Amino acid sequence: MKVNTYVQYQGKEILAADLEKKVREVWRHKGRLAKELNTIALYIKLEENACYYVINDEVTGVVPIEG
Repeated sequence: MKVNTYVQYQGKEILAADLEKKVREVWRHKGRLAKELNTIALYIKLEENACYYVINDEVTGVVPIEG
């Protein structure tokens, strides 16, 4: 079974899986291996057009939200 989780706010909509994909891409661009990725926490702030993330409880950052 596949579950699609959408976040909607003031006429904006984003698929949570798309944000996860962006964060995974950031991880790979940092030269890290997929097998080193254990956890991802996403903090979606649509009012800021931003998704803050924490990878493996130590790597933090932000990716922009389009939509």
